[in-house]
Order: sequence, then C-alpha cells, then structure tokens
Amino acid sequence: MFLISTGEKLSITISGGISTFPEDAVTTHELYKLADEALYLAKTTGRNKVVHIN
Repeated sequence: MFLISTGEKLSITISGGISTFPEDAVTTHELYKLADEALYLAKTTGRNKVVHIN
C-alpha cells in the first residue's frame, strides 16, 4: 500500500510471467509466447504473483 501526496492510500498488485532460455524455449518468439502464457495464468489464478511456465 502506498500513501500518495494527497493523503490517499493506493493499493496495487503485480502479476508476472517468466520463461527461461534455453531451458523453456530456443527462439525469442517461443520465449515471449511462454512468458505471455505464464502472465495470463498468473492473472487468471489469483493475480499478485509470478508464474514460471515451460
């Protein structure tokens, strides 16, 4: 939680997706695709987390 200059409280969540090279993918296209799938999985299974997919 953050306190902004107006005195209001701001709450944020962060979701992330991770894929690794060369363990998960051998091309940049595959790497981005898997990271995107992992991000979507993080968002659809509760948000505010990081997911690794391979």
